[in-house]
Amino acid sequence: MIDGIHIDIPSEAVQDSDILEFKRYGNGERANYKGLIITRDNLSCSVRGSLHKYFNDGKHNYNDFTLSDFIRTISDLEKTLNINADIIRIGRIEAGVNLDIDMDVDEFIGSVILFNNMIPVSTSQGVVFQFREYDIKLYKKELKGHKDKLRIEIACKHKSKRDRIIKEYTTYCNTLSDLTNSNVWQAFGSELETICDNLILIDREHIDYTHLKPKDAELLTKGISSFYWTKKWNSRATRMRYLDRFVELSSLYGGSNIREKIKKATIAKIKELIDIDSTLKNETFSPFMKNGINIENETDCTLLRNTKNETDCTKLKNSDKRKNETDCTVDKGTKRFTSSLCEVTSLSLEIGIKQGSYLSAKGVEYYFHNQREIYDKILLPRLSEKWHESELNIQFREIAHSIRNEKYNPKNNPRNNLKTSIKTRDIGVLNLFEYSDMLREDKRQILTTN
Repeated sequence: MIDGIHIDIPSEAVQDSDILEFKRYGNGERANYKGLIITRDNLSCSVRGSLHKYFNDGKHNYNDFTLSDFIRTISDLEKTLNINADIIRIGRIEAGVNLDIDMDVDEFIGSVILFNNMIPVSTSQGVVFQFREYDIKLYKKELKGHKDKLRIEIACKHKSKRDRIIKEYTTYCNTLSDLTNSNVWQAFGSELETICDNLILIDREHIDYTHLKPKDAELLTKGISSFYWTKKWNSRATRMRYLDRFVELSSLYGGSNIREKIKKATIAKIKELIDIDSTLKNETFSPFMKNGINIENETDCTLLRNTKNETDCTKLKNSDKRKNETDCTVDKGTKRFTSSLCEVTSLSLEIGIKQGSYLSAKGVEYYFHNQREIYDKILLPRLSEKWHESELNIQFREIAHSIRNEKYNPKNNPRNNLKTSIKTRDIGVLNLFEYSDMLREDKRQILTTN
């Protein structure tokens, strides 16, 4: 359901990437990789595109994209872009459903008149309603050899709209890892249902004018055109009176209630896509979550995937997990997530606020209000004199920033990745071949220097 993203990442994260092929683009560089576009210059680096298409190796985003698929995608994206999902803040995001409907998709799109008093703008594939904070898109999803589907989608352009969507379901949705919360998916699912409720549409092919009064017949005939509602009216109240009557007439004489059919299909699809519950408090992001339980020890991981994808997950080795164990490996490389102690300050992360593997700004604020002695002794010394006169929320942010920099200094990433690879080899995980002689000179130097 959650698909399109636009995020900013540290430029250094992809500076030495052997996966991305950057080419000159304007004043910077751009790389296309599996449906994602990575653009960087001297000041910034941004990533935008379809996570659904990335999940399908850049081929399409026609099939279903479940929550468990999404979680695996974020985990893989961390390794590809050398980032930490807990600290990458999200900008624009898109969420929607692909629906199989019992009518022609073009015919349905042609029946759409208004949404929240806004007229649609036609595109090559459908229509879009453009608002300041968000867009609503209705368009045709195609794949050669398959029946066309209807895509209903909301694109949040501003954080304020995103916050209003999630406020009844969860307290925050700011980072990539926050998007793995099933409550966030429920919130966007509810928003898609609301969109269906507020669509004004009419089945043009099945209007029955037989028993209509002349004025009602005229209103139906004129109201079918979206531009009728943009003309200059005597007053807003007059327009609303005519519009209410038009909606009433379209329901009575416009044939089958296609809006209700689309809403039911949307609700059913959302239920399918939210296939796991990942809402446990104090649990950091993990791709091995089902029904709120970490299933890393299960031998059959296929239950995490939508069977339509027909892909099996490699069986995991069983291990004894101690209740208070702090390390939980979730990928093949260096990424580890902890749920007990901050990896930099060694302070407890079990403070009733979702944390990653180290304290966030909200975590710093918690210690300021609840354990002031620890804050003054361990956290406050991290604050640069530059920020001593700033507001408290800025001070909390800068302290958290210093913690993040100490743990995730981008210049150490190439060295850490290379040394981790050799370490896994030394403990018995065999590489297919000895690769050190094939490394570029700069990476060989990274590997040999302390």
